[in-house]
Amino acid sequence: MGNARRAVVFDLDGTLVDTIGDLTTALNTTLTELDLAPHSEDAVRTMVGGGLAKLLERALAAHGADLEAIGRDAAVKRIFEHYAATPASSSELYPGAKETLAALTEAGIPCGICTNKPEPIARDLLEAMGIADAFGIIGGRGWVSPQARPGRARPCGGDAGRYAGDHAHGWRQRGGREGGPRRRP
Repeated sequence: MGNARRAVVFDLDGTLVDTIGDLTTALNTTLTELDLAPHSEDAVRTMVGGGLAKLLERALAAHGADLEAIGRDAAVKRIFEHYAATPASSSELYPGAKETLAALTEAGIPCGICTNKPEPIARDLLEAMGIADAFGIIGGRGWVSPQARPGRARPCGGDAGRYAGDHAHGWRQRGGREGGPRRRP
């Protein structure tokens, strides 16, 4: 096959789907329960990356609060519950995402998802966006994913595949090497 790619593994948030509205809602609902002021969508956009627990940690730090002091387990459980209840209320596919997936499917190139979102939430979001059928593998938190363990990318195409993510930090977390995705301007 030479240099041909046999699979494409996509990150979800910020790559295929703009989920900032739903993430903001889940975060702000949790903050309200903790008697803290909500954050704007623009502020939340700067805090995203690394999962819901990390988002909550950053949001609390912006208030001068500490996740451990508040009670990590209970607070993280609440943000996950809020997000799972409505993961796709205001989320939107990025322009061209559906067409790109259709073109890859038409070309016979299998696609997968690798996200730090819990797998059931990722599946619900993909279903709501109408693109779940484009993916042979949907790997999220709780799944032994290439994101959590970079050496395990083989089921999603491994070295013969290509990772498509929204920033270089995510690529490095997934075991990527030089030549991977670059930050968008």
